Amino acid sequence: SVRSFAGYQPLLTRLDVSGGMRARNEIPRVSDLRAEHREGQTFLTWTEVERQPGRDSATVSEFIRWRESMVVRSRRVRYRVYRAEAPITAATIREAEFVDEVAPLSDWNLDLLGTAAGNEERVPRYSLRDGAPPVGPDTAIYVVRAARTRKSYYAVSVALDGEENLSVFEEGNAGGGVDEAPGPGAPVLQETRENASLLGVRGATLHRYVRWETPPEVPVPSQPFDYLVALPPDLKAPAPAGLFLHGWGGRLDRGFGSWTAAGQGAILISAVQTLYDGWTGSHEHRGSWRSWKEGQVRPYTQDRLLRFVDWAVRRHPIDRERIFV
Repeated sequence: SVRSFAGYQPLLTRLDVSGGMRARNEIPRVSDLRAEHREGQTFLTWTEVERQPGRDSATVSEFIRWRESMVVRSRRVRYRVYRAEAPITAATIREAEFVDEVAPLSDWNLDLLGTAAGNEERVPRYSLRDGAPPVGPDTAIYVVRAARTRKSYYAVSVALDGEENLSVFEEGNAGGGVDEAPGPGAPVLQETRENASLLGVRGATLHRYVRWETPPEVPVPSQPFDYLVALPPDLKAPAPAGLFLHGWGGRLDRGFGSWTAAGQGAILISAVQTLYDGWTGSHEHRGSWRSWKEGQVRPYTQDRLLRFVDWAVRRHPIDRERIFV
């Protein structure tokens, strides 16, 4: 019973209660939980209990229908991630740290296609290893940033219509320890296309990456962002590089005019942005329940782009003194 609560939104607010009672309904458990730590980030994957519609690919219109029914209009199935410094069991779950709640369909990369994607375009899934095939359907992805050096144990429970059963943790929904250490995290190569055509430049080599950003670099954890590094056919190392920022409806390969200075061997770097912040900054409480009146706008996007450029300079033959926007 709420007497006074400024900004109270009943449909978005919940009360969590833990106790020793039995679950009212039979609640499924995830399977194949895996944790792998690389360069400051732990990649968690598991097999979802709510089956995706059973195909390896989907069009934009098909995926949007899935998302509407499984995420936007439904909270029936959510996955809750826990972390502890000892193996997680029914007896130790009360000491575990609640990390986050994850919605279904985290393995699909609709953002890559931008805000003006055609309904019949195919939506890809993410790859978690440089150049490896994408993860299979029904594979959940969540990326955690390591705050300190330690061994961490993870577990994932299922919240079915808001109810969890924390009485069974075993191989499949609770994993062995993974050694973690702070680090910046690294972009993951999704694909390389050679002898490609981009903005009228033929014979280019295109490297597409995804980097999962986590706080404090972004307001909300485990946020994947897409990047492109395009090498011209007449590259002479070290080469100048341009950072190309698309307009509304653009994406990695369009929406920013021509490939400026490609004839002089300039490398093209681009990123995908929904343009909520117009490539400037965004509010630190965006995507959370915290009040916007109490926070401030921070240059998340600018910092994110500069971090990627710094990484690209180390990975590709870029002249650090000749970078333009």
